[in-house]
Parts: sequence; C-alpha cells; structure tokens
Amino acid sequence: MVIAEVCVESMESALSAVDAGCDRLELCDALSVGGTTPAPRWADLTLQSVQRPMIVLVRLRPGDFCFDATEKSSMLRTIEHYLSLGAAGVAVGAIHDDAWDLQFMKQVASEARGRDLVAHRALDVLLGSRIATTKRIAELMDPLIDLGYRRILTSGGYPSAEQGVNNIRKLVEYAAGRIEIMPGGGITPENAMGILRATDASQIHGSFQQLPRISVQVTFDPLRFQKLKAQIV
Repeated sequence: MVIAEVCVESMESALSAVDAGCDRLELCDALSVGGTTPAPRWADLTLQSVQRPMIVLVRLRPGDFCFDATEKSSMLRTIEHYLSLGAAGVAVGAIHDDAWDLQFMKQVASEARGRDLVAHRALDVLLGSRIATTKRIAELMDPLIDLGYRRILTSGGYPSAEQGVNNIRKLVEYAAGRIEIMPGGGITPENAMGILRATDASQIHGSFQQLPRISVQVTFDPLRFQKLKAQIV
C-alpha cells in the first residue's frame, strides 16, 4: 500500500483532503515559494479538529536553510508549540556550508520526544542537480538515521521528483528500510505511478492543487487527488 501525504495551507484544504482519503497531512503556508511554517490562526484549530496524522513544516522563511541563533530558537519554540497540540511530527531542515547543521538537527530530535521527524527538501540543496554518489548519499543520510529521523522528503536534488528519480532510487536503496524516503516536488496524478515504480518508494507527497490556480494560496483539488488514489490503492 502506498501512503499519500497531502500538503495543505488552510483548514478547508485539510478537511477536503481528509474527505478525499489522504493518509497524512503536512500543514504549511506559502507553498508557492516552497513552504513555510503555517500560521497558528488556522493550524492550531486544524490540529485540534481534524482526525488525521499531521506533520507541521517548521521553516520560518523562504530562501536558504541556513538559520541564525535567533531563528533556531524561534523554530524550537514553534516545534514545542505544535507538538503540544498533538502534531504527529515536524518537518525541518537546517544546513551549514555543504552539510547538515547537525547541532540544530540534534536539538530538534531531542525536542521531538519520539514524534515523527522529517528531514524536508533542504536535502535537495545538499544533493544538487547531479547524480549522487554512494559516498555523498551516506554522508547525508547516516547522520539523520543516527539521530532518529523517520523520513526524508526529497525530489532527489532536482527541481521535481520526476527529474530526480535516479537519485531517489539510490536513496531508497541505501536506506534499506532504516529511514523512509518520500518523493515530493511536482507530483501529479499523471506522473505519480511512474515515480513510484522508478524509485521503489512506498509513499508520495503533493499538494494536488486546483488548476489553474486563481489565487496565491494553494487550494486542494479532491478530484485530482482521487485520480491519484485510484492508481495507487
């Protein structure tokens, strides 16, 4: 069975995704710029009202993933807040130079206290749009495994998961069940099965937004998602 995770930026989209049969939600804002931490005004109520495992993206701003001490302190407070409201876990990623900011990633792991830890697409910055070597994959994945991270959300270093299938496949093979690999980035009902087959992944992540988009906010389209579900069930 393939797990389908939907990223949403409103309670309305969260409810619609649950009704459409999603397995898990990621709560976030500003999907048009890669996603940021959701606003408490809707995320708090969603966590308290919607019956589905929910991951909260913790990323204060778009742009790079190099955070200063003030930003890190704010992120840790945000993690504590959302976990206290019942979030299943958090998605984070912090880098320093050409590697993970392991001191901070360890702080996050300590704060999570057994909840799901997801390393999000900051990994794609570290991989870059090139074929990854086994050595490079080991450098990036082993620390996450050691810290107890459960899942990596990735497009394989490329702008979309469809372009990055070769790297995603390598990540899946190297993981060997020690950490979950979840393709994300440009996932559509039309390309999802091809990506799953090419990578041997067992879960997928997307917004499945209404097209054409008529506002800045991404709105979930249940018909597009159900088209995906019909293929992967």
